[in-house]
Amino acid sequence: MDRTFDGIAEISVGLVVPYHYENGILRLFLGNVTHSLETGRDAVIGQKHDAFTGGYTLFHLTHPLENYGLLNLVGTNGAIRSEPVAMGTLNQNVDYYIDKYDDGASFTQMRFSFKELDFFLPSGSITAIDDMTGFIFSRQPVEVKRFAFVYQEKTVAFVLRTFSNISCGYKSHAETKSELILEFEKSTDVNFFISLFHLVYGFFSFICNRRNLTLSNVALVGQRIIKHPITANGKTTIGEKTVPTTQILVPIDNYRAGNESDKDIGRTLPYKFWESNLESLFMLFINDTVSISSLHESLAARRLIDLKQSLHITATFEYYQRKLLPDISSKETQEAYDAVKAKVDEYAAAQTGKKKKKAKEIAKFLTPPVSLSEKVIKVYAGYQEWLGVKPILMDWYGDNISDIAEVANEWRNELAHEKREIEPDERVVSAVRLIEHLNYCIVLRKAGYSDENIKAILEEILTR
Repeated sequence: MDRTFDGIAEISVGLVVPYHYENGILRLFLGNVTHSLETGRDAVIGQKHDAFTGGYTLFHLTHPLENYGLLNLVGTNGAIRSEPVAMGTLNQNVDYYIDKYDDGASFTQMRFSFKELDFFLPSGSITAIDDMTGFIFSRQPVEVKRFAFVYQEKTVAFVLRTFSNISCGYKSHAETKSELILEFEKSTDVNFFISLFHLVYGFFSFICNRRNLTLSNVALVGQRIIKHPITANGKTTIGEKTVPTTQILVPIDNYRAGNESDKDIGRTLPYKFWESNLESLFMLFINDTVSISSLHESLAARRLIDLKQSLHITATFEYYQRKLLPDISSKETQEAYDAVKAKVDEYAAAQTGKKKKKAKEIAKFLTPPVSLSEKVIKVYAGYQEWLGVKPILMDWYGDNISDIAEVANEWRNELAHEKREIEPDERVVSAVRLIEHLNYCIVLRKAGYSDENIKAILEEILTR
């Protein structure tokens, strides 16, 4: 759940007004006095009411501040001129904010910590040792996995680790935590940070088979430059020094379903199931190969397949089959279509104007027609160089899936063309769930997981 807070913000030079932030909306209270705003400003820095020092938050606005009215003014010569102004309450949509904000910072790390990660990488057995008389907590972080990848032309290190939080005082407290760190060269590019945030979010959504993770923010860790007095030889000058800083980036998503219960989050499939090919799986997300839209919004949505989700799942299957698997048509069929396409291309090259444009459109759609049912059957049973996934899914879907594949085909056409001829029933739900299983099989096979490993994963995270 997004936070709510109040404070004051400077929205134009010398103009400080109260604000209230809640659920992605920043309300700026200008009062009953007209103000001429500095237009084009797409970020506002506010200070919370309960902070005597610091307490700053940078709000990034989806649309820049603009004046929305005109004030007519009479000059000394009697001429009337109009000045753009604003008054009352401005409601501005916020797409992200940075809490604990300080200007002049650059960052080299993003640190992720959320409930699903704690269960994905259980830290207790790694960081705390039971020596029969009590627990010994290591003060040194334990690095479990590290690899590098290139993202948006920048090299980034992916680090999974566990660590202990230990506080000693009148009462001592110790707990273990899991953390994912992304490391990179010094940067101030917030769009880069947000892209990385969504990359991590999509990856763990796939692992959990739902999109309502508790991951709502990430810590940006780096340095900032501050000015401070330097006294030497009896003279004081203002110098600069670098100090560490940690700021909290909060991307706004008001459409995410509410968090699951701690009990359900505790069912997150642990790292040992994914360990063998985690890096290869993550790389598929970097290359934008995996579709997140086909994943369920929540556990409740996973239990209830609706029309929108059916379309997402079937469309994703056809995308995976086209992008990751061999051409499903026979060699002879494909050669025939290629020959016809070459003739059409030749014709288009000799034409001009509308004829040329129309010929290119025809050539673009010259591909062998393959029904969804045929694709499902071949991906399941195997074809050409693709080894079918029947060994993985046999125990759940049997040896012959022709009937359920045909149901999937009819239901997909019903949704795509709104024929209003099919009443969904249990067979439709089973067909959509089969295709969802095929989607996961294709992605996990592409990442290099063994069939036995894939079957163990699907047993835990998919519904039949």
